Amino acid sequence: FENFVQIYYEDMEHRLRENTMRTKKFIIDLKIIPYFKKKNEINDVSQAAEQYVQRTEEVFLNALRNNPYISRKELSKLIMISEDGVKYQLKKMKIKGLIEHIGASRGGYWEVK
Repeated sequence: FENFVQIYYEDMEHRLRENTMRTKKFIIDLKIIPYFKKKNEINDVSQAAEQYVQRTEEVFLNALRNNPYISRKELSKLIMISEDGVKYQLKKMKIKGLIEHIGASRGGYWEVK
């Protein structure tokens, strides 16, 4: 984006009065460029959050593949998150269709699809 701004400056410099160009540069440098930098940072944060979600799902799926009979309490200790966190993640993965619980609540097993 900053390259675009530089090209704009070079193109407009000979077309505008000196004071007008100085005012435009001031506004662009003070307001517009920082705005787009923040927008890129938000994108970076969104991408990082998405990667975190994917890694979390991978950890859960690997744990369930290794031991389909694992309990939420055991998962909680293994992955080092709360039991409620495990319950939440399992529910999300069931909704996405990544896993399915087969059998009784206490005696069943997890099937990774």
